[in-house]
Amino acid sequence: MKRIIILIMALVPIFFGAKAATKVAEDTITARRAFVELPSEVLELLNSTMRQNMLSWYDNDSIAPIVNAMEGVSSLVPPVTRDYLQVQVTPVSRMTLRILPRKGKLPMVMTVYTLGDSLQAKDSDVRFYDENMTLQPRNKHLKPLSTIDFLDTGDMKREERDKLLDLIPFPMVEYSVGPESTDLKASLTAGEYLGQEDFKKIEPYLRPERILRWNGHKYELLKD
Repeated sequence: MKRIIILIMALVPIFFGAKAATKVAEDTITARRAFVELPSEVLELLNSTMRQNMLSWYDNDSIAPIVNAMEGVSSLVPPVTRDYLQVQVTPVSRMTLRILPRKGKLPMVMTVYTLGDSLQAKDSDVRFYDENMTLQPRNKHLKPLSTIDFLDTGDMKREERDKLLDLIPFPMVEYSVGPESTDLKASLTAGEYLGQEDFKKIEPYLRPERILRWNGHKYELLKD
């Protein structure tokens, strides 16, 4: 009887340890799972079944486009990894999904939805979700960049700087993230909608790209 009790006591930690490991595995979000579970309002043209079909076709070495809810076509853009996925929703829109590691917490999900093409200035909407795909406050994880973040005005007088800022009262910013890094790249798409004369005024001071780095809690703008 004593041996049986000792055996049971030895097995209890193993059982609960395995159960805990299973729970962590189930709770850990991946790009594929997040893609399927994204709220419908984020990706209205592709319902959950369509997304699952796209992943199944990708697994079978096919990236053939799927007919979306607007009778257009959407397709996955390789590569699709555990932490990264991108879908071309329409010819002028794409959504990129990136898993972000967090310090002391389960990973979270970032989506970058970009609208625009060579004829239309690109603009991105960045959102964050926890492991349960619950929308999180954006400003908690990212301070959206403004026009001044893209200008290198040095010792320019305030009046002159303000004149430059007035040229772009409503800045449009394209954000992008890749499969190899969580770094977020940002570009001011001023050149696509400013008149030639106004763009020449701002071009000498324009920074083509800014980099934001994930610190485990939020994105921070890197200094040049």
